[in-house]
This record gives sequence, C-alpha cells and structure tokens, in this order.
Amino acid sequence: MGVGAFDLMGLGTAVTATVITAIVFALAVLRVPRARHPHLAQVVALVLVSSLVLVTAALWINRATGTVSSWEFLAQGPGELSVQAQDGAPAQRGADGEDRDELAALEAAQSAPATSLQRDPLDDKALTGLRSTTHGQWITVTIPAPGIATTEAMVHLPAGYLQHPQRRYPVIVALSGIPGGPSTFRRSFELGRDMDRAASHGELGEAIVVAPTPYPGTYDTECVDADPSTDPATGPSSQGSDGQYETYLAEVVPDWVRTHLRTVGHPEAWASFGYSAGGWCANMLALRHPDLFASAISLAGYYQPLYASGQQWRPDDDPRYDLPALAAEEAPAVRLWFFYGADDPLPHPSLAQMQQAVRAPTSLTVASTPRGGHTASLWVEVTPAALRWLGSSSPGFAPAPTP
Repeated sequence: MGVGAFDLMGLGTAVTATVITAIVFALAVLRVPRARHPHLAQVVALVLVSSLVLVTAALWINRATGTVSSWEFLAQGPGELSVQAQDGAPAQRGADGEDRDELAALEAAQSAPATSLQRDPLDDKALTGLRSTTHGQWITVTIPAPGIATTEAMVHLPAGYLQHPQRRYPVIVALSGIPGGPSTFRRSFELGRDMDRAASHGELGEAIVVAPTPYPGTYDTECVDADPSTDPATGPSSQGSDGQYETYLAEVVPDWVRTHLRTVGHPEAWASFGYSAGGWCANMLALRHPDLFASAISLAGYYQPLYASGQQWRPDDDPRYDLPALAAEEAPAVRLWFFYGADDPLPHPSLAQMQQAVRAPTSLTVASTPRGGHTASLWVEVTPAALRWLGSSSPGFAPAPTP
C-alpha cells in the first residue's frame, strides 16, 4: 500500500515542512531585528519557529515510525473494530465425546495439587522481587538456557496469586517485536492492568503473563531454530548465539514456568500473544506446537518469516516455517486471532495466503480497523478486544463463574 507524496507520512509533506521552517527561521534572523517593535517580534518569531521545528520533527519521526498513518487517522482515529471469523472455525467445545474428554482433562489439570515450591512463591529464589500483595504485580526473572543471548524475562502474577496457594492459572506467553522487549508489556501495553481489568469485568479468567526476550538487541531471530549451515557472517553465530530460539520458547521457557508457577498443564490454558515480529512468533509457536498452545493472538504479525537484512537464520523456502502450508496440510487444532490496521502493508501478503489455507479444526478470526498503520498505539488500543476473544473462545481462559 503506497504512501502519497503529501500524505501525512509522505516525503513531500516532511520536506515541505522543513523548507517552511527554514524560511521562517531565516526571516526571523534577518528581518526581526529591523522590526518597528523588535521585542514583540522576537517573541512572536521564537514561538513560531519553535512550533514549526516541533511539527517538522514530528513529521519526520512519524514518517520513520508510522505512528499516525494518515490525515484521516489523525482527525478521526482508527475507526470501529471489524471482526470476521474465517471458514474452518471449530464447533463449540463439548459437542462430542472427544471434546468432553478434553474438557475433563482440562478440569483435572486445573485442580492438580501444587508442589511445595509452587505453594510458597515468596521462598522461591527464582522469583526475585516478589512482594506480598493482593494486587497484580510484575517481576523480572531469568530463564537460563545455553546459547541464548538474553535470558531475562518478565512475569505478571494476577491479583490474589499469593493468597490462593492451591489455585492454578492459565498462561499467556507475550512476545515483543523489534524494537521491544519484556518491559514493553509492562510500560507501553500495560498488559497486566488490562488483564486484571478484564478479569474484574468477567471477560477473562485471571491469568499469568510470561514475557521472555525473543529479539535480544537487534538480533532478528524470528523465533526460529537457526540452520547450522547458515552463512557464519550473517547467521546467529556472528551474534554470540547458537540461535535455538524456537526450542527456547517452546520447551525451555514453558518448563521453567511449569516448575516455578502454578499453571494449568493443558494447551487450552496456554496462549501466545505478540505484536509485529512477535505476532509472527505467536502464530508460529501455536501452529507448530498445538500440544502447548491452543490459542494465539497476533497484532499486525505475519505468517512467513521476514528476516532483517544480513540476518538470514534459515533458508527462505524452509517448509517448516511456511505457516499457510502447515495450516493447509496439517490443520492443527488451534484458534488464531489476528489484527491489522487497514493502512499497514506488512500483514497483507501472508494473511491472504493464510485465509485461503485455513481449515477446521484450525480457526482464524481476523479483526481490523478502517484506518491505522504499523503502530504500537493502535495495538494497545485493541488489546482489550483480543483478551475478550480469548476469554470467550477458550475454556482455559474463561472467566470464573459468578457466585
């Protein structure tokens, strides 16, 4: 989707603002000292030039980041969220004997007794920074693994986690894009706040958030297990990592979480959540590991890896990470929720392929707004809708029944 020269993100708009700012600045320097009332003119010139500099800087920054995608978006906002479920959506759980067996297994996992380590989280040395409180809280932890560049993660525990030592909780694995990191979900998204609010409104069951580091620094891992034959000049070995990020996210992180936290050991109680490049990771982990994740939320992600220039971690035609082909051939039993703003060109090519490929029992729900680009402010705005979908579609995240 192209950008016109004089659209809000257009080059012509930014250049014109720069030229006008330069002309006004030159006039202020050359003509203001000669004005009849120079002191008043200086004040006016200072305010005008400062305002133009701020506007011009904002236009160039917005052009680079895509925060506000169009004049229409600036005036009217993103517009109403439109949601459409794709063909292939599975029937409601409990419709047949197999589904009833799955629900019985979920209920058994929810009531499994906690280990002594899980019952006394304040004594668990791995949960550094944990405070005795009745409110939801974020803590920073380390989830170690050899060959992984950054093992820092953040965990959000829901309100009441410490007060109910036998209660188990579903898990959302939150995956940041580039740039970003675990703290993005605490500061920009305020994901813990949104989840606590959704739980208090009966839209979502209380859940744990685990946010590992899928993209350390500028490493474009795409959350894959790197091919050992990758060019050593551009592959993960050049960046101090063995590149086994899919294994880290699908095995090491879940094992650590299950050991230290009271989680529900059933895929219906695990969901992946990500934005942009992290949205790709969320899709990939669910489709390739349906035995772990039954649900995935992708905010402006994609369905085929997009490696940054100079960081080719696997061959372009690697069939293991062609998610539309995987959906068509294997149809894993997962639910996918995908969001994009209409002005965002990144998701469209692979999303169109995925929409054609999906078939039951895989389900794909696509949500969109008529305006909006590839911007975090838009993803933050639609996150509550994504959480409501999770609470209504997955029995593992269903809100607790009203007493």
